[in-house]
Amino acid sequence: MKRIKIISILVAMVLSYSTFAQPWTINPADYEFTMNVTGQVKISGLITNQDNAYIGAFVNDECRGYVKPIESDGSYTNYFLTIYSNTSSGENISFKWVDNQGQEFSIENTMKFYTDSIICSADYPFIFMDQENYTSTDFLSFSVDSQITSASINANTRIINVLVSQNTDLTTIIPTFTLAPAAAAYVDNVLQESEVTQNDFSSSKIYTVKGIDGTDANWTVNIKLDNNNVNELISNNSFSIYPNPAKNILYIEIDNNQINTNVFVYNIYGEVVLSKQTTQNKLLNIDTSLIHEGVYFIKIGNITKKFVKK
Repeated sequence: MKRIKIISILVAMVLSYSTFAQPWTINPADYEFTMNVTGQVKISGLITNQDNAYIGAFVNDECRGYVKPIESDGSYTNYFLTIYSNTSSGENISFKWVDNQGQEFSIENTMKFYTDSIICSADYPFIFMDQENYTSTDFLSFSVDSQITSASINANTRIINVLVSQNTDLTTIIPTFTLAPAAAAYVDNVLQESEVTQNDFSSSKIYTVKGIDGTDANWTVNIKLDNNNVNELISNNSFSIYPNPAKNILYIEIDNNQINTNVFVYNIYGEVVLSKQTTQNKLLNIDTSLIHEGVYFIKIGNITKKFVKK
């Protein structure tokens, strides 16, 4: 009976070791070049915190480096990964993560290998994700001190629009922005630093964003003065609107001289986002459920009023 118990314990120990053993192998001496990435792993939208987990780097199916997280103040979120190669630059690196139960997850992020590169830090870690919700060349946020509403960031057209107060000096603006992990932005080949680099926005600026995966994309940034007085409501009794702010429906009550004309809804950049033809009915409604939150103008004839979509 004692022998059976000992064998059971040994089997349990072997199974436990195999569960938490390193999932890949690599011989660093086989490679000439290295680069380093400091990152965290986000699975299903949450940063992982497991001491017996591994992040691994791969070229095709060949492991080029792996590491467990380093403990810091009782947490295991930061991985300090060294990646190996015999090609000085250009190899495509993919990643996998294995949790403390041995389950393997594919990581959506990829990057290019560049000798001696140091990607991110413990304070600003690269995020390895199983569900990447942006591209490697995206702007994630953009703002300036004197803006009136949040910047409009269109990832499809790669256009950023910002409206600022009328007294803003467009020639000396220093934007605050965030990019996709480890991406870098340039204007006229000059590296842009958030909250540091000043630019003249009296005309559109082209930002070239270079992703960690070796791709790049041009973004157009337009910063415009509030010449339409967004902060002022134009008063006139020819029609009224409610509720304001509106969520899904905006009601318009009009008088007789506004019947049989067009209704236009503009965003703060002067773009028509909705339109409708009035009828003999003095009360009509506008479906606002499909437009983004923010400030808008509604125009009937030569009368304009402001409303807020919440």
